[in-house]
Amino acid sequence: DLHTAYRRQRQMFIRDSSSTAKTAKVDDKTTGVMLALLVEPDWFKEYIGNDFFCYSPAGENPISDAVADYSYLTANGDPTSFLYYKVDGDTVTYKMWEVSDSENVADGHFETKTVSLSNLEKDYYVTQSQKDEVNSYVSQLRSEADYLNQN
Repeated sequence: DLHTAYRRQRQMFIRDSSSTAKTAKVDDKTTGVMLALLVEPDWFKEYIGNDFFCYSPAGENPISDAVADYSYLTANGDPTSFLYYKVDGDTVTYKMWEVSDSENVADGHFETKTVSLSNLEKDYYVTQSQKDEVNSYVSQLRSEADYLNQN
């Protein structure tokens, strides 16, 4: 009957709206761009758009076992020019190479931190102008595989 159909439709709507409220589920590249804007905005904005500034999905070009299951953005310089990250539900875990006190890159180590994907979206992907900015950066990311094949 009509009442049952209405109730069923209302339950579907409630279920749909609660699942989309959590996260718009941006893709991996977009997550990397928002993360870069949070942790290394100057570095990111300086190099994005250059041929050597690239994105690599997890597992495609593993650098080491420590980051084999991480995607990354890189300016293809020394180890400090890589931002590794992976998404698990609402948690974005990221690793960056920190140089030692002696300023010697080789003596550095990975620092691992986390941030919530929903907070990244709240900070960088709500208004149309924010989405336009982030999507513009995403469109400028080169493929690391293409870069490595050409160089």
